[in-house]
Amino acid sequence: VMGAYGYNIEQILMVDIIPDASVRRAMNEINA
Repeated sequence: VMGAYGYNIEQILMVDIIPDASVRRAMNEINA
């Protein structure tokens, strides 16, 4: 569980660092 939690945090940080709408959309589709 902790591993998955850390992975989610990394994804959130990536989205913050890369303010590209298409990248955010792709991330949201993967998480959905």
